[in-house]
Amino acid sequence: MVILRIWLPSRAVGQENGYCSVVVTSPWGDAYASVRSVQPDKRFPQRVTANFNDDVKAAGADTRHRWMFRRLDESRVLRMWDQFKGDIASQWDEKTGARNDHCFYICHRLLLAGQGFDTDDASPASFTQRAKNEQMLAMLAKSYSALASYADAYMKVEHW
Repeated sequence: MVILRIWLPSRAVGQENGYCSVVVTSPWGDAYASVRSVQPDKRFPQRVTANFNDDVKAAGADTRHRWMFRRLDESRVLRMWDQFKGDIASQWDEKTGARNDHCFYICHRLLLAGQGFDTDDASPASFTQRAKNEQMLAMLAKSYSALASYADAYMKVEHW
């Protein structure tokens, strides 16, 4: 199962753009996909992104805006998250100083991977398929409302 959580913008806690995360629970493993920056911890040096408790603390509470997807390919979502966590997520904080701005893009891309779309930049797919994928990647969500709209549409039309 894949769960998308979206926190709406809140000036009270300093989230002017909102925030999102993805939880994956599957026979292949579990993961909490969040690109929120965390303070380095000597006890866990490999941890570069937030966990659920970090996100709830930063937002002030858990969100009631959740979508549960039961028919996604969780193993593809886990592989894509490992890829992001390995290169992209750890680099963004240094380059932009604000990894949180990219959370909607990352979560949307994870959902697409779970639907079977090839979102890998170094894909061995045909040129035509890669061109179609590039079109899709150009339309990835950049805000909480765009991602929520996509999740709603997918749940109502394609998920079942």
